[in-house]
Amino acid sequence: MAGYRYAETTPAEFAATLLRRGEEPWWAYAYTGMLESMRQGRWAKAPGAVTELTGRPPISIGELLGG
Repeated sequence: MAGYRYAETTPAEFAATLLRRGEEPWWAYAYTGMLESMRQGRWAKAPGAVTELTGRPPISIGELLGG
């Protein structure tokens, strides 16, 4: 787990932390946007492409990790 822990933060604070740790600015922007989209639930449902590509319905992260 690379020594990281979860902390509630704003997108701006998250981006600033990434930049302080030496992340490239465009990666900080990409990570911040992706994680904010997830927080807002935009990725809550998988599109039909998962079933089309794999022949199986999508599963949750919890199911994938055995939870």
